[in-house]
Amino acid sequence: MQFLPVFPLQIVVFPGEQLNLHIFEPRYQQLIQDCEKDKIVFCILPIIENELMNIGTIVSLTEVVKNYEDGKKDIRIQSHDLCQCLEFYDFFPSKKYSGIKAIWIENKYDLSLASKI
Repeated sequence: MQFLPVFPLQIVVFPGEQLNLHIFEPRYQQLIQDCEKDKIVFCILPIIENELMNIGTIVSLTEVVKNYEDGKKDIRIQSHDLCQCLEFYDFFPSKKYSGIKAIWIENKYDLSLASKI
């Protein structure tokens, strides 16, 4: 069981995908700053028909493509393995972003990231 930062989005991310995202909300700007500084991974949980799913994809930041003066960022992420959300937390302690208690679903894409969580 792991505690992971979570980024709920209205998309489904599959293991192995690379994505570009525009980060504009302050809570996710903080998350990306933490990813840059501490090399942490996070989970993208899909929102489908206004419902938060309990299976998500673990992703890592690969590049900050552009930093804007107002704190917004254009980023690239790499998706890895799946995880199952056991509990959702509105806020991590001392953070603006949400978190989950999750179990790693082994799909053998890249388990080396488990040591970074």
